[in-house]
Formats: sequence, structure tokens, C-alpha cells
Amino acid sequence: MIIIKVKDNTKRFINKCVQNNINIYNIEYYKDYLLATINEADLKQIKKLNYYSKIKVYKVLGKKRVIKNIKDNLYNILLLITFLLLIYLISNVIIEIEIKHESKTMIKRIDELLKEKNIKTFTLYKSNNELNKISDEIMQENREFIDFISITRTGMKYIVNIEERIIKDKEEEKERCHIIAKKEGIITKIDAKKGITLVEEGSLVKKGDILISGEIILNEEIKDNTCAKGDIKANVWYKINISYPLTETIKTYTKREKVNLKMYNKYFKKRLYEKYDEYTMFKFRNLKLVRQKEYKEEVINIPIDEAKEKAIKEAENKLREKLGEIDIIDKKVLNSSTNNSKIELELFVSVNESIGEIQEYEGREQIDTSESLQHTN
Repeated sequence: MIIIKVKDNTKRFINKCVQNNINIYNIEYYKDYLLATINEADLKQIKKLNYYSKIKVYKVLGKKRVIKNIKDNLYNILLLITFLLLIYLISNVIIEIEIKHESKTMIKRIDELLKEKNIKTFTLYKSNNELNKISDEIMQENREFIDFISITRTGMKYIVNIEERIIKDKEEEKERCHIIAKKEGIITKIDAKKGITLVEEGSLVKKGDILISGEIILNEEIKDNTCAKGDIKANVWYKINISYPLTETIKTYTKREKVNLKMYNKYFKKRLYEKYDEYTMFKFRNLKLVRQKEYKEEVINIPIDEAKEKAIKEAENKLREKLGEIDIIDKKVLNSSTNNSKIELELFVSVNESIGEIQEYEGREQIDTSESLQHTN
């Protein structure tokens, strides 16, 4: 059965159908046309008899309607079936093993032990009893460096938790060492733990100067030698050259997105968007189910003052990455210029940082006072 739409001479259309014993059902009248249900086999004859009317198929009913809908949505149906099939096939397969530990060496070592017990990716998952048994075996066989291990399954992933057996070796204590300055600066804070402090706050020191001595001296005699310990902070100065662009690309997402299947770098459905971000929703070996989100880009100009602030901030971040924990005391722009859509800055930056480092020395039994006097004079 089909529903047809008839325009022009609708009364004559009905009369002709009745005169020729053609069954019509569910007639619905509208302003400029009517809808009527007929047997699909009668369509050809109806068009022949009613050549003075405009007749077209409005809707297909029954099985043919289902078939038409399937044809119209074939890609989406196949995509869904493929996805469900993949889910069904691999729902019992482990695709990831996450070993929780800070040491990469330890992770690699545990991974090798797991593989020996057939705990690896793309294998059928094991029951909790089997995993507990394997965990116990690994722990018993490797007690020299494993204190505890557990393997749990979450979806298609094993999570492996480890507690490493810590063997505390007594750290070899250096017998004789100074804390020396590794760079020039003005001392701001002294925190001496062991040894004799040779500098004061506010004093200028140069690279290589002894800050905390390991030599314990009394009445110009070396009474003892130790390894100096402590932290010395100082103001240090740096000159930094940095550039920053005067334009910025702004990314804005549209509301358009779609799901696609991807094998290697080929897509099952043609890519529709010129620019898009792609997110993996599901992965099985080289096959991925991905979501693509369209975006547009716009290049905008950055005011010089704003670009200068961003350049200074970037310089501070790079300095912290290089030096670690520091306090920035002061910063000044010595020179600035614009060139090729960029701003070029020369910065003077003053920071407060730890400047001490350990230096071992050979011990002396006593001080040569005459040499010291000559040096002083």
C-alpha cells in the first residue's frame, strides 16, 4: 500500500477511480490537494486514467516503507551494527594494562612478570580467582623487591597496584665537603646545618666562593673536618631575550559534529569538515570509532601592551622551568622593538634562589699561618 498526493481535478480523479473499480482508501482533503491510500499495483493505471492531475507518491506503507527507510539510513545502520558487533566481540578481551608505579624501570619489570603469567593485552580476561592466584604467585616468587601486588579488572582493562619492597642502604656520608657558590649573587638568607658559615647576609659572592666550610677551625688550627650542610639563598640577575607574536589565532567550535569509523588514516564516511578536532571514543587495534567536532579559526591582532605582558610572563615561566624553585624579586624591560609581526624584548630579571652546591675537598691537618698572613697583607 502507498499514499499518493493528487493535485488538480481531484473530483474527476475520484470518479475515474470508481468507474474503473480501483479501490481508494482514507481520502483526506486539503486546500489544494488530497491524500489517498491505494494498492501500489494500481498506481500505473491511475496515472494513465488521470493524466490531467498531478499524482506522486507521498509515502510508502508496510514492508516497503521499512525497506525504504533501511536504504535511506543504510550507512548509519551498518555503522551501528559494526560498532555493536565490535563491542560484543571484544567485551571479553583486555585491551589495556595499567601498572601504577612511579618508576619506569619497575613498571617495565612488572610488565615482563605479568606477560610470563599471560597477563597481557588482547587476551581473554581472567576471573577474580585466577587474578588473585597469579598475584600471589608473582609476590611469592619475587619477594626480594615486591612487598605487595594486586590485579583487578575494570571493563577491558587490568589495573595493577604494586608496593615495592624498600631496602634501605645506608647512604655513604661524605667526610669532607664545602658548600660553595655556583653563581654570583648577593646573600639574602643563610640556613647552615653543619659546618662554619663564612659569609653574611648582604655580602656579594662570586662563583666558587666557599659559603659554608667543612673545616672546623679553632685558634687557627683545624680541629675537625666534616661535610658542610645548609641552604644559602641569594639575589641573582639574568638578562633574557624573548619574542612574542602580535597576532593570535582564536578557535571557535560550531555546533556541527559527527561520528565516523577510521581504519589507519582512512575513514568509512567522507570527511565533511575542513577543520575539526577528533576524539577517539573507542579503539580496537587499528580500528577506531571517532567523534569529529568542527571549528573555525579567526586571526586577531594583539595590542602591543598585552603582547608585552604575555612575553614577560612567558619569560618568567621559562626561567622557573630552568631554575626550579625561585622568587622573582624584580623585572625591567631594557629594550623593546617590533619586527615581522612580533615584539622583541630584552629583560632584566632579579630572582632569589639557592646558589649553594657541594664540593668535596682534601683535608688539611693544620693551617699554614704564615701563608695566611702573606695572603692577607
